[in-house]
Amino acid sequence: MARHTKRDRVWDAALGLAREREVFTLQDVMASIETDVSRQTTHDVLVTMAEMGYLEKDDQPTGVWREAPERSRRRRKATQESIVRATVM
Repeated sequence: MARHTKRDRVWDAALGLAREREVFTLQDVMASIETDVSRQTTHDVLVTMAEMGYLEKDDQPTGVWREAPERSRRRRKATQESIVRATVM
């Protein structure tokens, strides 16, 4: 079984929140993780995710994060294609 680091848990929590909500905060990510993860580690992971195109941070100093628009479009398209394939079969 794979060993999941605290950073892995932040990635998982952030991706889950991005799918469930339009926006979320760093505090939301920290609250959704059962393991104690520092604010700095959580912030570092969110910044890395934004640099890699998974998330984007609100331009205002609100601390609000969201799924990156391009990723959201690709995910919706993949879901639609899966639905089409399932109905054709």
